[in-house]
Amino acid sequence: MKLKKQTLDGSDTLHSDKHRVESCQQVVSIDLNKADPHIVIEGVISDQQGPYAVKVSMTGNYFEPSLYFPPVTDAQIVLTDDKGQRDTLKEIDQGTYLSSTLKGISGRTYSLTVVANGKTYSASSFMPAKVLIDSVYAAKRTGFRSEPGYDIYVMFKDPPEPGNYYRLNAKSSTLIPADSIDGRRYRLYTDKFTNGDEMTERIRAGGRYR
Repeated sequence: MKLKKQTLDGSDTLHSDKHRVESCQQVVSIDLNKADPHIVIEGVISDQQGPYAVKVSMTGNYFEPSLYFPPVTDAQIVLTDDKGQRDTLKEIDQGTYLSSTLKGISGRTYSLTVVANGKTYSASSFMPAKVLIDSVYAAKRTGFRSEPGYDIYVMFKDPPEPGNYYRLNAKSSTLIPADSIDGRRYRLYTDKFTNGDEMTERIRAGGRYR
């Protein structure tokens, strides 16, 4: 709003001069090409009792009304370790394969070989020593600007050897909000700047007070 001084008799007074603001919009259409499907192999082995699962599927089209990842059946999957253990996985459901004999042990290197759709895929990973959790607790968030809910705290001691990575996985029927992934909250962490320290990691859980 702009103010001016002006009267018919030459004296000054104040009045307002309103300005109209106009805007326009333009719809931009982006042509996102569909990508060719690629194979996805996901599996986890731990020092907990098996069996261990490996899932094999193809990527899906993001723009499909119902996002679907086609399972890959009849794959040949072998899991081995550096001590000579060998386990051929069996398909128990479309695209899902389970181990039967191999046991995960810290300090060993595990290799996975998958033959699917006429191609061979392989990967290996070292299982480091277990890091024990010292304590875990949940606390209500406080403060005028805080959203109602909880924070989950996990305390542990990082080993002196550098290069450790952590994934904290929290799941609860009351603390984890419904919009989370599979009712879980994840926290990924590396000891790059805190090697060997006493660690307290927070998982912002959400949820309402009960």
